[in-house]
Amino acid sequence: MQGRIKVVAAVLAAFLIEIFGFNFSNVLAVVGNAPIAIDLNGNLIENKEYDGQGVEWFVDMGSVTKIYNITVGTDSACSPVFFYTNHDGTIVRNDFFALRQNCYGLKLNKEISGILGISTYNGAHITDMTINKPEIMFSWARVVAMMLIYFFGSFLFSIQKMPDYGIDADNQGN
Repeated sequence: MQGRIKVVAAVLAAFLIEIFGFNFSNVLAVVGNAPIAIDLNGNLIENKEYDGQGVEWFVDMGSVTKIYNITVGTDSACSPVFFYTNHDGTIVRNDFFALRQNCYGLKLNKEISGILGISTYNGAHITDMTINKPEIMFSWARVVAMMLIYFFGSFLFSIQKMPDYGIDADNQGN
């Protein structure tokens, strides 16, 4: 019975770490702000001076917004890049990662205002863009790995033997 309790506790702990640890910024996006779907007709502005380098598309965010994640959909495969200006006035570049075919994501977790920039670099057009999309990226592999680490660690500690230093408790005073 005690072994089953340990297994259930390990599985529960692995699930909680997966959801609240590895997906912390996404959980905050779900709980905190409602997702902001960008209207591409009004807010996505094409850079007229784009020459294959730099920023291809601009997005006017207006006021300060806490951005946890950004999801961008394109009409063809590409390697999109996100640009923003930090509080020092320095332009910061972040690469998107592929979520699925023609859909890319970026975890940011920063407060940003003003103009954001996105480049696709191969002529791909942005079809949709969502900021703070409430999406939990659950990974069974991480859950299984955490449970295996716990069980192997428990096994190793259970087979460990206490060292015998040759000191008897009865003969300490003599």
